[in-house]
Amino acid sequence: MMQHGERDRFDDMIVEIDTRLFDVQMLLSRFVVELLETAPGNLMNVDVRLPVVGEAGVDLLPVSQVQLHTGEGTTILIRGKSTEFCTWDDLDVASQYVLANSLHQAYVAGKLYGGGTAQQ
Repeated sequence: MMQHGERDRFDDMIVEIDTRLFDVQMLLSRFVVELLETAPGNLMNVDVRLPVVGEAGVDLLPVSQVQLHTGEGTTILIRGKSTEFCTWDDLDVASQYVLANSLHQAYVAGKLYGGGTAQQ
């Protein structure tokens, strides 16, 4: 039985997991910001559906554009197939990873086939 004030190994493990997830999110954010900075108008078109956990369970958010907005701070705006908007920070790390990969694929395709960045 654990004594009052004694640290549990699972407490230590969850803190390590949270720290590493935060590091991954920061790396993903930097990657996406720098990638969008290479695109004309800081805008890239994509066709991806992101898993988003809501009250009713998991939904798929169809995404058509991602734009870097540098007004009062840096914001990554995500536009859905309709007029829906959300920001990068609204996504969990799994959805951020899926979106970062889709943007990278669009970037590589643009370099290979379009002669530049992935503006479609």
